[in-house]
Amino acid sequence: EYYYESKEDTYQNFLELYEGTPFTHWLTEDMMWVSFRVKLVDPQQYRLLEEEFSGAPGVAEVKDQREIVEPLFAVIDNAKYLSLGLAGIMTVAAILLITTTIRLSAMSREKETTIMRYVGASSLTIQLPFMIEGALAALLGAIGAVAALWGGLHLFVNSWLASTFSWTRFVGTRELLIVAPGLIVMAILLAVIASA
Repeated sequence: EYYYESKEDTYQNFLELYEGTPFTHWLTEDMMWVSFRVKLVDPQQYRLLEEEFSGAPGVAEVKDQREIVEPLFAVIDNAKYLSLGLAGIMTVAAILLITTTIRLSAMSREKETTIMRYVGASSLTIQLPFMIEGALAALLGAIGAVAALWGGLHLFVNSWLASTFSWTRFVGTRELLIVAPGLIVMAILLAVIASA
């Protein structure tokens, strides 16, 4: 499938793609180019199309945008996998740290828990104070993490990154407000699971 793209169409696509950036003020419709866009049925066959039209009469240039975009996507994918791996390691470390802290707290109150066992207290009655203590510590830690994210967002992203790289959109307060409740709930759940 192929279609003709006029200067006007190219300019409209450009305005939609870069809406809200300074680029839309600098460029005019006259600066755009006329082109034919080709959409392949089998995208794996793109090399054949490039070979067929390169150097053909009336064809100034055949642009394969994969050469530009693929290295960028590779970097983004690797960064995504690295961040997921780090998040997994941090989750395991948090569980181990919470478990160790709760066990140390239980060991420091071993005398009280032994007395509670002797008088017939259930396991839940003995574990509940430690679970509540762990949940409160996790809640405070999660609130601290959300506050640190908010501070980093406003000091680093909004003040420096957004002004330096004005052509793209960064994470904002809206996304932070979406993530914050999940972060707090996950912290409390991890603490309760680790102390059970």
